[in-house]
Amino acid sequence: MVDRHLHPASRRLIWWFAATTLVLTLALAWVAWILVRLDRDQDTQRRQARSDQAIDVAVAALARTLAEFEARLSAMAASPAIVQFVGGTPADATANSRRMLSITLGSNPAFTLPALNFGGTPAGIDARLVVDAGILPIINTGIAHKKAGVGQIGAGITTAPMECFNAAIAALGDSLHTVPKAAR
Repeated sequence: MVDRHLHPASRRLIWWFAATTLVLTLALAWVAWILVRLDRDQDTQRRQARSDQAIDVAVAALARTLAEFEARLSAMAASPAIVQFVGGTPADATANSRRMLSITLGSNPAFTLPALNFGGTPAGIDARLVVDAGILPIINTGIAHKKAGVGQIGAGITTAPMECFNAAIAALGDSLHTVPKAAR
């Protein structure tokens, strides 16, 4: 407590000093609270950016993988020997290539198929067409031996699961209904 024996001007000075100290302390506490909140918001933004980047990398890897497979799987009609090796017939290969034409955006005239009257190989798998038509892309696979020179030790034909195309359509729909990253 302030001593009663002090001069009134000294008392006022002490009270003024105490009030100023209290106001400054409250102001510093408010600034600290704002900085902590801003830091928390920045941390959330960084986590979201890392998540967005991870998604972008995964989508790019999937697109690259599909593009690599697309060139092989669409041209099955041009390689009857491989079709027989993976468990099919030349007629199957031609049918698969024709079926691929119904789920792709077009054909590539640089790679023509004699079995398709020298039409181009199907190119540009469209997830919307896959889901609408219910036709899954054919994937032919091959496994090379780990030792160089031994050659191929296995092969087969499969399809991609419909779930990945449904998920792609859903993700595309979500991305069309959200604010672009640049506008956030």
